[in-house]
Amino acid sequence: MKEERFLALAKKISRRSNHREHHLGCIIVRGSKVLGSGFNTLKTHTHSSHPFKGIHAEYAAIMAASYDVKGATAYIFRAQKNGTPAMSRPCPYCWKLLMECGIKKVVYTFEGSFKEERVA
Repeated sequence: MKEERFLALAKKISRRSNHREHHLGCIIVRGSKVLGSGFNTLKTHTHSSHPFKGIHAEYAAIMAASYDVKGATAYIFRAQKNGTPAMSRPCPYCWKLLMECGIKKVVYTFEGSFKEERVA
């Protein structure tokens, strides 16, 4: 199943995260072509008073996309410490970003499996 294949790739990308608790990976795909990938990172010192202490995987994937992402699908993976898939539904800000960029569908890990949702 293509969802599982792309979520496996998002899992691989999530291992690059430097976040202490949550490792998320996101890939953006149209057809069978990966347009961009990203992972969550800490962009400032953890004790910084700056309100935005990290970059979300969805944002990083959109910024890394080599083509227009309109009509594409975002695959998002997050693992618990024991390795099982954890809830990775985009936050409200990322959901809005995905919608404004024209992403049509999001597939994300959820309680040991995955869910699929239309964005707009």
